[in-house]
Amino acid sequence: PGQLRSDALFVRLEAKFRAFRGEWGTPEFDQMTADIDDVLKEVPSHPRIPEALYWKAKLFAADQPIIALEIYKNIFEQYADAPERDRMLIDASQLALEQNDPLTAAIYAQNLLSNYPASPWAGEAKLAIGDANVKAGNYGDARTMFIRVAQSAPDSTLAAKAFLRLGRLAYEQGQYKNAEMHLTNQIETSTHLEGNDEIYLLLAQTYRASGQLENARDTLTDLLTFFEDSPLRPRAFIENSQVLEALGERERAIKIAQRGTLEYPNNPDVLRNNGELQGLDGNPLAAAIAFVAAD
Repeated sequence: PGQLRSDALFVRLEAKFRAFRGEWGTPEFDQMTADIDDVLKEVPSHPRIPEALYWKAKLFAADQPIIALEIYKNIFEQYADAPERDRMLIDASQLALEQNDPLTAAIYAQNLLSNYPASPWAGEAKLAIGDANVKAGNYGDARTMFIRVAQSAPDSTLAAKAFLRLGRLAYEQGQYKNAEMHLTNQIETSTHLEGNDEIYLLLAQTYRASGQLENARDTLTDLLTFFEDSPLRPRAFIENSQVLEALGERERAIKIAQRGTLEYPNNPDVLRNNGELQGLDGNPLAAAIAFVAAD
């Protein structure tokens, strides 16, 4: 009965965690973390203790990442054989990257690769090491890691992530030809669209930065055509209208901007972009309405 009751506590706790939608700083959040703490105290040697601590870290990650990282550190130091430790390591590594702590991120990612080389998270760990090198200014090492990932998993979502990083690294360093090479390589070798919306947007921005406005326009048109559900569509509408304006195609630019406002009537950036183009076209009333709506 004792073991059954202990197991039942974790089953109930997991169900509460999976269903939880509250935010940090609310009574519901405090109650959820208190429930985890109560179970941890009641059955401190249960094999699912690391799992419960992981749930607690996930709860804190969004708004209190430092607390979450401390919880992860405790898990890794106290529970070397924790179930799904590889998943915990990649989550902790990515969280450390978000906190601009590349050393911790690299340590966790390398720990995953060393101890779980066959893990489904191994590819993400390699990307995390590359990202950590970027943050540390080790661009050559980062580039090498991203290339290895791209070559080891061709025509995959992981490859798309690697090529995107290669492209962004070159773009941010003003190496537009290299950026174009990496990004077009992904588009030309990929047989699926998943994960490529970011590739198209960055490629268009690369073309724009290097003065290839017609290519930028065509790439943005493809993005809007092929990725109807992409979260990058608002940005694509803005970029496309601005490129068309730079090409002297104001009528098309305004049409694209207005189409963006129809799809995203509550997006302030899309509304403001439309207002700016309306103002340039000598339509102050339409511009004013757009700016008021944006604010």
